[in-house]
Amino acid sequence: MVHNVKAWRERLAGRVKFDLPPAEAAVRRAYKANSLAEPSEILWANGPSDAAQAIAFVQNPPRRLNRMALAILIFGATASVGLALALDDSAVAARPPATAVLWSTVLAGFGLALGGLPKLPLPPGVPSGSHPAKLILVGAVIFVALAGWVLGLLHLGGLPAEPVGRGVALAVAALVGTLPGVFLRVRMRSAYAHLPQALRKLTPSTTVAVRLQRVQENAWASFQRTTVDLRVDDTLIHAYRAAHGQPFIPRHAFLLDSGRTIQVAQDTSWTGSIWIGGGVWRNPGIGVTPHLDGIESAAQAAVVGETSAPGMAATFAELAFHVDRLYPFAAIAVAVRPATTIALDPEGRPHAENGPALAWADGTRLYAWHGQLVSPEVIDPDRPVTLSRIHAEADPAQRRVLIQRYGLGRYCVEAGASEIQHDDCGRLYRLRQGLGEPLMAVRVVNHTPEPDGSLREFWLRVPPTATTARQAVAWTFDLSAEEYNLVAQS
Repeated sequence: MVHNVKAWRERLAGRVKFDLPPAEAAVRRAYKANSLAEPSEILWANGPSDAAQAIAFVQNPPRRLNRMALAILIFGATASVGLALALDDSAVAARPPATAVLWSTVLAGFGLALGGLPKLPLPPGVPSGSHPAKLILVGAVIFVALAGWVLGLLHLGGLPAEPVGRGVALAVAALVGTLPGVFLRVRMRSAYAHLPQALRKLTPSTTVAVRLQRVQENAWASFQRTTVDLRVDDTLIHAYRAAHGQPFIPRHAFLLDSGRTIQVAQDTSWTGSIWIGGGVWRNPGIGVTPHLDGIESAAQAAVVGETSAPGMAATFAELAFHVDRLYPFAAIAVAVRPATTIALDPEGRPHAENGPALAWADGTRLYAWHGQLVSPEVIDPDRPVTLSRIHAEADPAQRRVLIQRYGLGRYCVEAGASEIQHDDCGRLYRLRQGLGEPLMAVRVVNHTPEPDGSLREFWLRVPPTATTARQAVAWTFDLSAEEYNLVAQS
């Protein structure tokens, strides 16, 4: 089915119900478009966070972890035998009890960490079979066994002298050394208890996104100059990129009062800060896992739909309509369901006054005010906006939204803005804001009477470089003062 501009408007507004069968069919057709075998499994993610979880599973599936457990088992057995021989031939053995306890504890902790630290990713939608209490008990038993063995070697003076006893001791050392690998295997068995057999046998897979991107570009190349009446606002694109890039970025940045500061991926031209789930996310231009986009391809996909293009062009347009993002791997595909909530203002920018502007079923939330992504506290209707709260806000973008909620004119009057110039276009005001740039606003009067005969006043925020009210008003029309004079006279 080819989707036209009208259908895409409904999709961008979040009014299209997700339909799984045609979405899966679109994903499989996209693979066939480049002569790729259909994916053995399609992991459906309910949002960006679920997608990151699914990709972590695809990149480290159970089979790879099985090999890791085997490697740890062999390494542990070899290291344990080597340690026993080293202690037997050195003067480290037969140390005082305190020293023996310390060393045995440290070495046992290191050994247990080998089997306890590797993460066990799970695909979204699969319940975890882990039983923390049982795993803690198993881990404690293994720790005691490791510590007891090392303590015995240190305190008793090494291995027995007779050949039979020495052989038995080394066999026990090898057996004890395998315990960290056994512990990792027990953890895997518990975590993947409910995993479907097909996913248990999954092997690491390489991405094929670049190949599919190339096919899509070639298929859509002939439609590049065709335009349709469907504009996707840049702020909506930025919001989607931030939400989808957020889970993949290493969380190593500093903390702020209102949450955690974390890097946002993609789009090096955008350097703003946004708020996601209570944390500031800044954009350093870091790339993310290769993928095919849905919302970001909306305008081009709508062109294909309007022209009823056949073949691969329609295949990728259909994929964009049904899927927020597709992370295609050679053996498996990770597809993201569309957002469950999309709230836009009349200009198509993310905007909601009392809740998230964008939300996914996995819990990802973005809050926005006319395209500016903000913390949920900024638009919380239960938290009144006051002068003191505005002045206490350190982030200029967040402060700007608070001022809009408070009312620009009301804020200028109550905060003590001073009039610096007036002419027949209006009155220009300046308000100093600490160490930051001053707030400039022009006060104008609509000379068209209201129904009751009154004249309505408007306050417009303008750049701090404005020197006259005429220049400020002209700026709101994207004109110079001289150009605005000519327009007004005509």
